[in-house]
Amino acid sequence: MTNSLNKAYARIFSLLLVASLANCDVINPEEQSPSILSVTEFEFQTDPLKEGSASSKITEVWVTVNQEFLGAYPLPAEIPVLFTGRATVRLEAGIRDNGISSTPEIYPFFIPFETEIDLLPEQRYEVRPQIRYQNNVNFGIIEDFEDGNRIFAEVITGGLNGGISIAETDAFEGSGSGRIVLKREEPVIEIASTLRFSGLNARSPFVYLELNYKSEVPVVFGIIGHNIVNGDQGVRLFEQGFFSNAEWNKIYFNLSPVLANNEFAEYQIGFQAFIPAGGDGSTLESAEILLDNIKLLHF
Repeated sequence: MTNSLNKAYARIFSLLLVASLANCDVINPEEQSPSILSVTEFEFQTDPLKEGSASSKITEVWVTVNQEFLGAYPLPAEIPVLFTGRATVRLEAGIRDNGISSTPEIYPFFIPFETEIDLLPEQRYEVRPQIRYQNNVNFGIIEDFEDGNRIFAEVITGGLNGGISIAETDAFEGSGSGRIVLKREEPVIEIASTLRFSGLNARSPFVYLELNYKSEVPVVFGIIGHNIVNGDQGVRLFEQGFFSNAEWNKIYFNLSPVLANNEFAEYQIGFQAFIPAGGDGSTLESAEILLDNIKLLHF
């Protein structure tokens, strides 16, 4: 009797074990191998006559597949995708707000790139997204320093050494770049646009200033707000900037917060360049700042 019970229990245990193993296959199925989207860089194009330079600094790709956001990836990127079959792939170009690595953002003025791909597991798909500015982007400023009409010509502070001149050597592109020279006896200069603006954020909160730069000293950018009263000297709100950089670089300044948080009848785009004092109180004898392709963008 005992042997019969033991055999019955053993048979029941075996059946339960087989069922348990079968259920494990259902609960933890074999993982599918992903396909790989390979994105090395974005190809950015402009209409030079209407939109200026095609220089850019796109640092991330923001990836959506079949309307599911997969994340933001530093470029160059190898992106694993678990979808199989026909898929709509949307790639958006990302920049660093104000040049800060901790503030990556989708640049709102670029058209997203979309394509259809038949995805298969373990296959690698190289994608080179081509992008342009959105059709409804407005350019308040395009200053490429290629003609005699200077937009940044109002010197507010400093100026003994002149404002912005044209540097024909070491230009970023084209025949010239803007050049500012500071000297020890006058280590600070403030320059503003001759144009005044209003309502840049009336249709959309996004307002950005793009530019290329190469500089031996720090420079800070922002707005000078005016309320159209007698004797109004303007309120300087210079909140973003860059440090010295021996090589040409590209930066995107986000002016949206300063415009949203301050109401003025009009405002200029301005900047301040300065020779900083060293820790021992010493300063450079002179310093050079080179600027190019300054663009003010809004919708």
